[in-house]
Amino acid sequence: MRTNKVLKATIWYTLSSFILKGIGFLTTPVFSRILSIEEYGIVNNFNAWLAIVTVIGSLCLSASLIRARFDYENELNSYVKTNLFLGSSVTLLLTVLLLSNSFWSELFVLDKKCIVIMCITTLVHPAYDMFIQIEQFRYKYKIVALLSIVLAVSNVLFSFLFIWILEDNALARIIGGQIPSIVIAVILYGHFIRKGGGGKLQYIKYSIPMCIPFIFHMLSATILNSSDRTMITKICSANDTAYYSMAYNVAFIVSAIWTAMNTAFSPWLGERLNNKDYEEIKKHSKPYVSIFVLISICFMLFAPEILYVLGGEKYIGAKYVIPPVIQGCIFVFLYSLYVNIEQYEKKTLGMAICTALTAATNVLLNSIFIPQYGYIAAAYTTMCCYFILLILHYILVFRLRMHHCYSTKFIIMMVVVSGVFSVLSLLLYEFTNARIIVLVILGGSSMFFLYKNKERLMGVLRSRS
Repeated sequence: MRTNKVLKATIWYTLSSFILKGIGFLTTPVFSRILSIEEYGIVNNFNAWLAIVTVIGSLCLSASLIRARFDYENELNSYVKTNLFLGSSVTLLLTVLLLSNSFWSELFVLDKKCIVIMCITTLVHPAYDMFIQIEQFRYKYKIVALLSIVLAVSNVLFSFLFIWILEDNALARIIGGQIPSIVIAVILYGHFIRKGGGGKLQYIKYSIPMCIPFIFHMLSATILNSSDRTMITKICSANDTAYYSMAYNVAFIVSAIWTAMNTAFSPWLGERLNNKDYEEIKKHSKPYVSIFVLISICFMLFAPEILYVLGGEKYIGAKYVIPPVIQGCIFVFLYSLYVNIEQYEKKTLGMAICTALTAATNVLLNSIFIPQYGYIAAAYTTMCCYFILLILHYILVFRLRMHHCYSTKFIIMMVVVSGVFSVLSLLLYEFTNARIIVLVILGGSSMFFLYKNKERLMGVLRSRS
């Protein structure tokens, strides 16, 4: 019965993930044409800073639920309420700091209206995160999927409404995008308060030590993901941020595919690790990795056509950013294989240190190369940092003596193959017929590979069901 629940939860999560990413994918061409290049850049700059401020303001307290749901099973609502109040207190202090001095507005390259919206979102959004996590633990994925889809659809509808009402399209898109999440988060905040239960200092003593390493990990990861856009806006212009962000929208699709694949693979990996089936992991991970790399290469090859659909001809110059960006996605995919092992072994401190060091390296490299080479440099610096993370996570797993779970030679081969196609894509962008020929060869090779490895792939699915 429990296995059936897990399987259904995986299916619901995967379907809802694709629906959400699909809504984002289908509306991107619309908003990229309604908003000017500068306005599109401002919106993406806002989203980048929101991700950073949310990590600081929320203290990532929702991350503690992964253990607290067991340790405080009968007091979970009190635990959640206490940590919501703690996060809100920190966010209010952060709000006073951000609004008290024009320095922050100049640093963010955003006006104070945007910063106010950012702070309100940060204040209440943890309630949404905690509710979603609790429902996921209980395998109530229908509620999670429904809430997520309602949020995504209302985000689009409210954005159109405010763009129609307001003259400032960038501000309208920001307000329309945040109002639905704020309203839902406020309702869920009230839901936790109404359920009763008093706060206890022991809950804070429990959550803070657990979350401190995770805060640094998430903040560093967010800076690594977002600093390029914020620095491009500061050093270059909002227009360049728009070009860069449009290229990232293509990588966003690739990331959605990885998320869906990882939903099935990660629990399967945990079961195999628990049973010490290391050879089974090594055998089945090869087709899993190969499929993702092949999909990523296809997106590299046809970047100009995908960009034309998403943003139109005015964004076509961003095609040269896509190969390094997607190559970076491949490195993220590969190092996540090792991160899954680290999480299973409860070794998160090393993870936080590695991410922090890499994020600092990324900021340093961006400050050196963006002024010299423009926004394209940010794609390559981020790609290099993700490669460094891959090496660091391999070293961490090597020190745990768990590196034998994957074939190191095969991982190296995938890095080389994807790197070759990354360069090849750049060289073939002006030759559509040549790219089609390469795609046909890849497609044929993929079908043959899938046929040869169908038993391994089915083995993963059977073990999940």
